[in-house]
Amino acid sequence: MKSCKNCGAEFQPKHETRGHEQIYCSIKCRNEAYKKRVNERAQAEQHEKPESIGNVERKDNGLLQLRSDSHTDLIGLLEKLGEAKTEVVRYQLKCEALEKENQELKIKVSQLEMELDSLEDSDDDPENDIIAGVMTNFKKDPVNTINFASALISQLFKPKTDAQTATTQKPS
Repeated sequence: MKSCKNCGAEFQPKHETRGHEQIYCSIKCRNEAYKKRVNERAQAEQHEKPESIGNVERKDNGLLQLRSDSHTDLIGLLEKLGEAKTEVVRYQLKCEALEKENQELKIKVSQLEMELDSLEDSDDDPENDIIAGVMTNFKKDPVNTINFASALISQLFKPKTDAQTATTQKPS
């Protein structure tokens, strides 16, 4: 009989002659022991290595410390920080310009809506009534409406020379 390395229970090994010697009573105990070992290694590595970001290290006392060779890198980081701030200001200015343009477009839209409303109110013109009457008649009787419109248009576009000769022939 053997004692399990994980839980301490006594067990009878299944295979004495093949492979590695059985040290756990079950697969469950073997998996639990593996998980414990992995966690212990991870905790040990965390205590051994301080957290580091670039050339900045976090020591066990929680303070940040620069590595000695990081002066040139620090200058580079400061340059990148300055570029980032410049980019932020550029985007803020763009945002302000777009907001101003948006306000101007809103004003223009409201002006166009007012103009459209005034055009809709002016539908009471007699010219619009004539056109509306022609459209209504066209819907009822399209053939006669087209004949009427073509006769009207042909009279409007007759040459003025015919009209003048007709008036000159009557008095004589």
